[in-house]
Amino acid sequence: MRNFQVFIFALVITFLHIRCGFSQKNLKSKNNSKNKLENPLFNVSDYIFEGLRILQAPNHSELVVAKIYITGGIQFYDKEEEGIELLALKLAVKGSSKNYSKDFLDERLEKLGAQIDVFSGYDYSVITLTCLKENFSESLQLLMERILNPKFSLSEFYEIRDQYMTQVLEQEKNPWEQLRNWSLKHFFQGTSWAVNPLGTYQSLFSFTNDGVNLFYQNLLAKKRIYITVVGKIPADELAIQFHQFLKNLPDESPALKIIQKPNLFTSSNVQFQKKDGNISYINGIFAAPKPGSLDAFALQIALSILNERLQTKLLLQKGYLLEAFCGYAEFSNPIANIRFSTQLPGPAIKSVMEELQKLKIEGVTEQELHQKKQFFLTQYYKKLANSESYASIIGNAAFNYSWKEEQKSAQKVESITNQNILTVLQKYFKNIQWYYLGDTGKIGKGAFEKSL
Repeated sequence: MRNFQVFIFALVITFLHIRCGFSQKNLKSKNNSKNKLENPLFNVSDYIFEGLRILQAPNHSELVVAKIYITGGIQFYDKEEEGIELLALKLAVKGSSKNYSKDFLDERLEKLGAQIDVFSGYDYSVITLTCLKENFSESLQLLMERILNPKFSLSEFYEIRDQYMTQVLEQEKNPWEQLRNWSLKHFFQGTSWAVNPLGTYQSLFSFTNDGVNLFYQNLLAKKRIYITVVGKIPADELAIQFHQFLKNLPDESPALKIIQKPNLFTSSNVQFQKKDGNISYINGIFAAPKPGSLDAFALQIALSILNERLQTKLLLQKGYLLEAFCGYAEFSNPIANIRFSTQLPGPAIKSVMEELQKLKIEGVTEQELHQKKQFFLTQYYKKLANSESYASIIGNAAFNYSWKEEQKSAQKVESITNQNILTVLQKYFKNIQWYYLGDTGKIGKGAFEKSL
């Protein structure tokens, strides 16, 4: 315990020393007062210090949420390694460091009320630290102790890996998860995107502690990292704190693999996979517009209206569907999907296809458009009022376009007309790839023939 106190004291003294002698010429602000948003809910300071980018926004609470984005995603591993990045990060942030035990670090974080979470996707991974402002410095030091000095002990490898494998195995028993994995794997077949960033039970089982450790050693690099923070800590102070920990990282990781873009489909197709039981699960996937664009917002509103129509007409009124969901995935290669489950696949598929045709030809009503725009804006401002989701919005925007473009989102949504909806549907609502998981004997050969 005394060694850790000395460690904390030394870091604090170092930070204060650098802070006092800090020259503003070393800190580049990517925005000045003119660039800050007029809306106090979205007021970002964007700094680069010694190559490290920090995006900070204040909030109205004593909570601080810091997100460390590690870009690259599937550019750094192949299909046989799917899940390795997420597992490596879990081992780092949940295990022992070279200086302190897992139990000691866990206890200190618990006493501080700090929470650490990890996520991995196609484009990036995120490490999230949530804590009170008064405990931020020590919580960050504990997190960095784990990130920069992970022990990767063999016993902890099996403990953490097996816990995650159990979670994945439970998910893989879920028919919706089976459909998602199968349909995405097939939709992206033959490309670099035909991987599951979350991993599978089989892929996780094949990893070794040494292999994951080696992968982690090449994971962190300054040019791959940027950080978003929502909380009452000035961006320049944050930049110095993070830089003190990350300054010794290499600038770049080893060479990336060549990323093959997803397939360009020129017609609709359907794939079948037999599954016992009286419920069939269907997923339709198609290419979608670039995140943050007017087309993306128009498509999201159209899908939300379609989702409501399916649930009202085909689920509640006719009883054809059991569940229905239409959504948009904000990847660097974005996609959208329409999925539903049914015990009556014949009439259900026919009715869904009719609703898709009607939406594409007629668009939406003024009342539907107005209600969905109001709903979207309400949810959006609720997210901006939540520190965790606000930090995610900033971070996602920084990756896909820019936070300056993000501030236009509300205006873009308000400007959408039915003509915008029709235009985007004509452009993207086609060449849908359908995936049917269930009893194939319950549907006719022409069930999906009605082309969009």
